[in-house]
Amino acid sequence: MSVKAPCHQDCREYIQVDVFRGMCRVKEGYLVSDAGACELFFPEKKCRLCSSYRDSGGELGTCGGKTPAYPGMIAKTCENFEWEVPPDE
Repeated sequence: MSVKAPCHQDCREYIQVDVFRGMCRVKEGYLVSDAGACELFFPEKKCRLCSSYRDSGGELGTCGGKTPAYPGMIAKTCENFEWEVPPDE
């Protein structure tokens, strides 16, 4: 799987407003969702960042080799989520 540079929509402080923009909880302003992340970036728990996620080569992967999972799906409430590479706090 290719790793892309982080953008605002991959940050845990990002709040989606519509398809193209959102807001930052920290900076309290509107942002373009796919613009490059700022210095306050902290990754949101997403399936593609989990050690259990397996890329199937398309738009859909699997969780633990069993359950279908989208790479960008937020895994905030997933009990089995473990960072593939732990982020710096």
